[in-house]
Amino acid sequence: MSSQTLTWDMEEPLPKLPILDIHAHLVGGRLDARGLHDMLLYHMAVSDLCALGSPTGMRLKRLPSFYADEEAHVRIREALSFLSHVQTTSSPWAVRIVFSDLYRCKELLMADSWHRLDALICGSADDRASHHSVLDHLNIGRTGLELARRGASEDDDRVQYALTTLARFRGGQFAVSRMNRELEGGDSHTNWQNTHKEKRRANNESRS
Repeated sequence: MSSQTLTWDMEEPLPKLPILDIHAHLVGGRLDARGLHDMLLYHMAVSDLCALGSPTGMRLKRLPSFYADEEAHVRIREALSFLSHVQTTSSPWAVRIVFSDLYRCKELLMADSWHRLDALICGSADDRASHHSVLDHLNIGRTGLELARRGASEDDDRVQYALTTLARFRGGQFAVSRMNRELEGGDSHTNWQNTHKEKRRANNESRS
């Protein structure tokens, strides 16, 4: 048997194997985005925008499901003015793929058009059958989430959980674990990030 034949014999059954997605930023009971903000203001995308001077260097409330529409919309409008400058980074590239593949939307996000995509995403936010069909189409058998994102156990048949207890040493003290931050609705990383941003701005002003 040639090495090429052996490779084909091994690769052919791989797409049929169920996938274990070991880490996803989803929430039990809400396995889809609830609006444009869930993707456009994902924390890595926010880091890109912040690096370009976006005035708000923090994400929305840590646990998804309780964002006030006005808060989210203000942040979306703020992000749009910087979005064109981050088109070559990986986060906007991934967001464009999600828009195209899941929502069949290939238009550029503009100040006068983002409401249409936001409404489209919101329209499927509570369609749990659709959420599961996406996982089935991708052959994802189980999805790994942090325990704090379990919701009310609605999706326990599709999801398994990990107890995340990451401790970070920042600013001379240990930060709270990620799980505790999410359960309590706080975010020590956001506080650290904003403090760091203020120091950087002060340094730039002192040099000018």
